Amino acid sequence: VDINASTEVNISNALKVGGIFTLGAGQDEFTISESGDNITVKNTKEDKDVIFKVNDGGSDTEVMRLDGSESSLLMDSNKKIEFRDTGLYINSSANGQLDIDADGEVEITAPIVDIDASTEVNIDSNVVNIKDQTKNILNINKGSITASSDILTFNGSYTSLIGSITNVKGLSNVNIESNIIKLDSNTVDINASTEVNISNALKVGGIFTLGAGQDEFTISESGDNITVKNTK
Repeated sequence: VDINASTEVNISNALKVGGIFTLGAGQDEFTISESGDNITVKNTKEDKDVIFKVNDGGSDTEVMRLDGSESSLLMDSNKKIEFRDTGLYINSSANGQLDIDADGEVEITAPIVDIDASTEVNIDSNVVNIKDQTKNILNINKGSITASSDILTFNGSYTSLIGSITNVKGLSNVNIESNIIKLDSNTVDINASTEVNISNALKVGGIFTLGAGQDEFTISESGDNITVKNTK
């Protein structure tokens, strides 16, 4: 049955299509079909898009499109994908930037979370907690820890700083609160401009060295014998 109207065909009530619904100037560009109660919405032209628009305050506004050339969902400009309400969403507020916003909490659960930043990772928060039921571990393979605030604190039942940590800087205080503190490195340098205070016992497994040049006086042990020596 061909209905050839020079302008338009108006159907004032419901329209039921038992087969494939086809749309387009060539009557083959876009289809909606059903098979086994599954609905397929498809454009049929190579690398062309399916564009979704809304009337936003009287303006014809694109929200998203199915990008045919990339086989992807492409949100327009800074448009959001929202979850539950307007306070939870993902969008791009500026070119080159992806934003994840939540009015409560962003929770990432995985055996491994890999953040690969070519320059730096910025955490803008008063407190950063790295915690587990059994241990707190900060594993830095290379680079530095830099804090813009006055105090950097690690706390937990087990705190481990592992790797080639080149710098812990920008701080007036570094607090490491733990039952066990483990620093694994060939050399650990603590450079204090005035003093280093140790409030309880200090155990040294190697040679204890003292002096302005760090070589003037030593206390060492060999075969349970203690040697106290000045070297100058």
